[in-house]
Amino acid sequence: MLHCPKCGKSVPEDSNFCYFCGYNLKQPSTPTSEPKSEAEPKLSEEEIKSLKETFVTFIRTFIDFENTTTNNIRIMKERFETIINMMNMLKQISPDFYKIFCDAEVTKLVGQLEAGNAAYEAAMADMGNLAKRLTSELHKMCAEKM
Repeated sequence: MLHCPKCGKSVPEDSNFCYFCGYNLKQPSTPTSEPKSEAEPKLSEEEIKSLKETFVTFIRTFIDFENTTTNNIRIMKERFETIINMMNMLKQISPDFYKIFCDAEVTKLVGQLEAGNAAYEAAMADMGNLAKRLTSELHKMCAEKM
């Protein structure tokens, strides 16, 4: 991994630009102790195209992740529904089902599932908020072009 001289974040070695602050990693770095010039240097058309390729790759990766996640959620939903249906069926067949089934192992799993649900919901909310923010920023940027 390479560290951006501007923001200090880690980026892949083959990166042309920092994914976090947009710094051109291919230009010679200047020590951070030197004062910045009044006008920031403009990016060349080639640099902008390279940065665009990086953005497009990130967005496509996110869309692929989103599609995979959506499919995995559908599969997990089907499995959860199957488990719930089986538990209800077993309860009807044997009223003592829960007395035998709900032992320490299952109780521990229920706790882990609850903790996982909370973490999953928080992560998905964060991803949803970031996706909305990215979409909004892209709409604004593309609207300015018009």
